[in-house]
Amino acid sequence: MLCLELWYNALLVLMAGYMENASVAIAAFAICINVATLELMIPIGFLSGTSMQPVFSGAAVGCGRQTMVAWVNLVSYYVVGIPLGLVLAYVVNLEVRGIWIGMISGVAVQTLVLGFLIWRLDWDEEVMKASARLNRWFKPQSEDSLENSSENRIQP
Repeated sequence: MLCLELWYNALLVLMAGYMENASVAIAAFAICINVATLELMIPIGFLSGTSMQPVFSGAAVGCGRQTMVAWVNLVSYYVVGIPLGLVLAYVVNLEVRGIWIGMISGVAVQTLVLGFLIWRLDWDEEVMKASARLNRWFKPQSEDSLENSSENRIQP
């Protein structure tokens, strides 16, 4: 999923390269990308997310919903963000601001959809699934093995 975000940003830079004043557009867009990257590095680095997007994404992946998160990312970024950015940049003539608004809109759609999906999860059922997955790793001890282990202890 990290690749999806990297490719998303690369496509947005590519789109900015086709504007009239491409060097200024790409420079402005690069500054915006760097600011967004710094925004994400600080919460991830200190393990204290200031944004809900990584929290929702991590919770959904932690619940075993990796495929769902991947589809949400694809639709949010490539069906909403990029087309909206193209329309705003080239049709409405907002140029870099249009691409930036499209990118932010893609992230906002992703956050809203993942937030709704996380809100709708049955957390009691998720706990049961996690317990079942965890129990597969542990072999239950029989009562005979418990008695033998207590008899073999050295008594003080």
